[in-house]
Amino acid sequence: MQTCGGTDCLNDEPDKQEEVDKEMLHLLSEELKLQQTVSSEKQQHAELAFLDARRIASLYQKEAEKCNMASLYS
Repeated sequence: MQTCGGTDCLNDEPDKQEEVDKEMLHLLSEELKLQQTVSSEKQQHAELAFLDARRIASLYQKEAEKCNMASLYS
C-alpha cells in the first residue's frame, strides 16, 4: 500500500482532481462573497459614522455661534 501526501495522489485520478478543483473554486467563490459582504457592511458603518459626526459638528457649531452672539451683546 502506497501513501501519498497532499494532491500528489490525485494526479493518478483526473476525475477526482477535477472534483477537488471544482470544490476549491466553489470555496474560494464563497470566501470572496463573504469578504464583499463584510466590506459593504464596513463601508455602510463608516458612512453612517461620518454622517453622525457631521451632524454633531453642526450642533456644536450652532452652539458656538449662539455663545458668540450672546457675548457680543453682554
